[in-house]
Amino acid sequence: MTQDPLAGKRVGIIGLARQGKALARWLPTRGASVVAADSKTAEQLKLNPDDYPGVQFMLGGNMKGFFKEGDLCA
Repeated sequence: MTQDPLAGKRVGIIGLARQGKALARWLPTRGASVVAADSKTAEQLKLNPDDYPGVQFMLGGNMKGFFKEGDLCA
């Protein structure tokens, strides 16, 4: 069995609309380390960060360092 190509990758998600939220749920199941960013707050997005285990969030416009390190961006 081959390892998932996303395993161990650092992936940044820009925007947490419907597709961004779906990626934030799916990518950790593939072994990726995920940072998700959006200019809106969790309340505005109707998002509970606890529903996304293993995902680091940068919300409300605080994206300092978002592009500093990473392997992929979605």
